[in-house]
Amino acid sequence: MMVKVRVKGFGRIGSLVVRAAFQSGKVDIVAINDPFIDFNYMVYMFQYDSTHGKFNSANIIPAAKAVGKIIPELNGKLTGMAFHVPTHNMSIVDLTCCLEKADKYNEIKKVVK
Repeated sequence: MMVKVRVKGFGRIGSLVVRAAFQSGKVDIVAINDPFIDFNYMVYMFQYDSTHGKFNSANIIPAAKAVGKIIPELNGKLTGMAFHVPTHNMSIVDLTCCLEKADKYNEIKKVVK
């Protein structure tokens, strides 16, 4: 069940809240109340934000759960973190681990490669 939210004011903060709500997919914006802004201008501001640019981005969703289903030995041992990124053309590795002994960063990089 999505949370229903009414936004009071569509200035700098209100527009960022609405943008984040749309991106999360967990919030249903049911009303935006700002008596000082015309509706058409509100739509324009949302599409072409002068501070954050055009609303054009992507989410990278981790596959940690899927890997655990395919390789049962890794089930419950991987975690994932979703990223909101400005482009589709990228790769991210977020490595979290518990080491048996302290080691240097460069040594860890050699083993991971």
